[in-house]
Amino acid sequence: MTPLDLVNVRTRLAHTLLGAVAGLVVSAGSAVAQEAKTSSGWLITHFSQVRMIAATAGGETDGTLTIGFHARLDPGWHLYWRTPGETGLPTQFDFSASQNVSSVAIDWPAPTRASLLGYNAWVYSDEIVLPMTVTIADPDKPVRIEAAGVYAICKDICTFHNETFVLDIPARAPATAPDAALIDKFGAQVPSKVAGGSLDVARITTGTDRVTLEVTSATPLAGVDAAVEGPLDLIFGLPAVTYGADRLSAVLEIPMEFVGTERSSRADLVVTVMDGDRAIERRRVVSMTR
Repeated sequence: MTPLDLVNVRTRLAHTLLGAVAGLVVSAGSAVAQEAKTSSGWLITHFSQVRMIAATAGGETDGTLTIGFHARLDPGWHLYWRTPGETGLPTQFDFSASQNVSSVAIDWPAPTRASLLGYNAWVYSDEIVLPMTVTIADPDKPVRIEAAGVYAICKDICTFHNETFVLDIPARAPATAPDAALIDKFGAQVPSKVAGGSLDVARITTGTDRVTLEVTSATPLAGVDAAVEGPLDLIFGLPAVTYGADRLSAVLEIPMEFVGTERSSRADLVVTVMDGDRAIERRRVVSMTR
């Protein structure tokens, strides 16, 4: 692959690229033997270590199981968030080959913004755990997790990975596993969906070429930023931020580019607002000016 050519992939092409690279590219590492029932074992490359981990050595009493995708990345390397932004490949998982699993819900800790060749991207660097809640079909039976992950790890070049991580968990034996605290640590970084906290979005409005957020805070804002997710024919740029005199409020003007052929009258937007170690997520259906 040509350095950096693979980085400049627009979000609207991500799903097409995902299918193309999954069958063509194999990661540079190899999985070591499973080190414990609660870990898939590390898959190691020259620039990363990744694995799947569980919080307990058995199914929880409520019929669920907490697991997490754990990545350690060398300096300068990064993974992409669920929506990478203007460039990159979303980190995705397929659990359809798992046994005794009804569903898996992934929680996404707040990402950080990166500028890659002038493109805005949402990434994870250094170390990340993506916490996941597995709903068990029959709590009296063991669970086999087969998580097929497709993701990109990038620096000056991108490497595309198509890997399957396996966990075998006994039934109803919820002893705490060694990595439970690690999953909890990153779980605390997942944006809150509950209104009325110290950080909130008072209003979301749209125009022909922008989304405007009115953010409120119980304490002075340090450096607020926001990621906007919406239909694939909308691309969102870098916000212009205007703070209130006491920094307990801010208005974010986020450029919006329409790249489709027919613009809908309404759009379902997911807004993630971040300020220091605080983050919130809000979903709004908004009118779109044509």
